[in-house]
Amino acid sequence: MKMNFLRKRIHQFKEGIERFPESIGIAFLFAVFLIITVEADSNDDFYQNMNMALVVALLAVTDGLLIAERLKKKIRYITDALGLLIGVILHFIIPESLDAGFMTFYLSLVGNLCIWFLLIPYVFTRKGFGFYSLKVALRGFVSVLYGLVLFAGVSALVFAVESLFEVEFSEMIYLEVLIVSMVFVAISHFLSTIPSSADDWSYDQYPKVIHILLTMIVIPLILAFTLIIYAYFLRILVTFTWPKGIVGQLVIWFGLAAWMTLFLLDELILTKKWQITWKKLFPYTFILPVVMLFIAIGIRINQHGITQLRYYVVLGGIWFSINILATLFMSKYKNMIYAISGSVLLLVASLGPLSSVNMSFRSQEGIVRQILEVEGLLVSGRLVEAQEDRTLSEEDNRTLYSALYYLEDIGKLEDVAFLDADFDLSRDYEAAFGSPIVSPRYMGDYRYLESNQETSIYVEGGYVIPFYRYNSFRDLPAGNFLVSLDEKGIEINAFDGNQVFLVTYETMAEILEARDLADDRNYEAKDLRLEFNEKSIKVIIQIYRFNYNREDMDIDQAEGLIIIEENR
Repeated sequence: MKMNFLRKRIHQFKEGIERFPESIGIAFLFAVFLIITVEADSNDDFYQNMNMALVVALLAVTDGLLIAERLKKKIRYITDALGLLIGVILHFIIPESLDAGFMTFYLSLVGNLCIWFLLIPYVFTRKGFGFYSLKVALRGFVSVLYGLVLFAGVSALVFAVESLFEVEFSEMIYLEVLIVSMVFVAISHFLSTIPSSADDWSYDQYPKVIHILLTMIVIPLILAFTLIIYAYFLRILVTFTWPKGIVGQLVIWFGLAAWMTLFLLDELILTKKWQITWKKLFPYTFILPVVMLFIAIGIRINQHGITQLRYYVVLGGIWFSINILATLFMSKYKNMIYAISGSVLLLVASLGPLSSVNMSFRSQEGIVRQILEVEGLLVSGRLVEAQEDRTLSEEDNRTLYSALYYLEDIGKLEDVAFLDADFDLSRDYEAAFGSPIVSPRYMGDYRYLESNQETSIYVEGGYVIPFYRYNSFRDLPAGNFLVSLDEKGIEINAFDGNQVFLVTYETMAEILEARDLADDRNYEAKDLRLEFNEKSIKVIIQIYRFNYNREDMDIDQAEGLIIIEENR
């Protein structure tokens, strides 16, 4: 039995080599070049560019082989040449600095090549595209598992040789074994398991574990989330409050899970009535979440402009809309349309004037231009020197810096026409606009509080402990007590383990919020002091810096002193 299994695997691997020799050769070259990169330990861009180009060449050549397999063998040389050409061209167009624009294009290209790897054998010719995609994904997972097992086994052998025979290998040998296992062996095994377009199968082969997972766990969760979305919609109707920005992201993740489930269950015969009903009604029930998504993200964009994240939320809404129409009116080809529309939208997002980077640039640059024109700092497209007696309002200053910071982050600051080519945001901001730099704020209504108090306070008979949010220590002695700090808050216990005091950073934010403090960086110490009187101790928390999101009380920064006084 074991010999038959081994012979079958060897035969399968042999067929994979015969079917994808070019791809396996590139995988071998990729593994070798990664090892060379590791051994060179160099920051030279050549290594980085070659590895990125080899990934694309591997995918492009493999897609070409699938095209040749489906059409005519004689075009195989043409598809090989085109695949390699794509890799070569990419190698020479990779910029020195991998900015957001290029990385968006690169990831989109890789994503599209992966989508078409699934599509090519099945597009508009056969049923069961969802099941085929599931089979490919599962075989990819198994190949990764085989690679990890091989890595663990070979690493154990290397360690045994080093330990028993006192042989010293290169410190990089384990990383190199991992590269060979995961890049060459795993990819070669995966390609040898790819079903041929001539293979036949039935839904009897559908993995029972996946079937149970999707029908008995995922579908009920989707139903529950749908009910929550509709309940939230009723809340909007009652309270007349527009949906918050987080709705868009929740709908995106919910929608991806739901449509993926529908994709994988395509044409699978469901036996339970409620599952059949869900499959029929889901496209209709998802219309409202998509509408709420567009409203929420529209409000967000109107307030703060377009960023890449918001762009992809809109893109997700467009894709969901296409999926709904395809499911309702073109059900025979809906799975193909899901994949093809996703591929096209990825291309739109990465290339041309409608790309995520270009749209984000135009939006944020427009915000900068509008503020400067209103404030009289931009006249006829030229930046005017700021006057000493006139500064930007606090809100305009924060919005201006946030927009410029974002443009710098995506590598587009140098494309702002009215700024000097050598403009440095941290160095030149105040001189150019006459206002000091403020911290950028993208998501949520953040409040920034800071005290002008000196960094040390003497308390007679007490204990002073400096803290910041990411302090992480437990059982720090303070008299008769032990203090514990972590990213959630401050806890004080007696030596017998009984809790004496506990306050979270979220609670601190709620207390400060109740004081209705305006954004300011020059508060007196007493304004940012919290006092707690417990039975055995008095705890004073003197805050120096405290930043939080007023929408959900998410804490960004917390720093100050803890003063502990024992009650006598």
